[in-house]
Amino acid sequence: MNPFGVNLVGQVLSCGASKKVTHIRWIINDGVVALEGIKGCGKNKDGMCRMDVFVKGMKEKIEEVDYDFSCNGKYSIPDPDLITDGQPVV
Repeated sequence: MNPFGVNLVGQVLSCGASKKVTHIRWIINDGVVALEGIKGCGKNKDGMCRMDVFVKGMKEKIEEVDYDFSCNGKYSIPDPDLITDGQPVV
């Protein structure tokens, strides 16, 4: 859960003089965002994930999303709310 006023920064990292992008990490209000929920990223104390792995994992996540149902579907929120992936339970 994040506050309404939030500072979100995506840090795209490269190695030395090569300028080749190698990793990405996200920072919310000066705190590192854990990316192990993205397939292939795994746990990393610095919140970093290889860029190619992150992009592939995000493409898979996007395919899982049903925006029309999430925004316009007829569903009820369970109590307690056990939604962990942002998608309503059918």
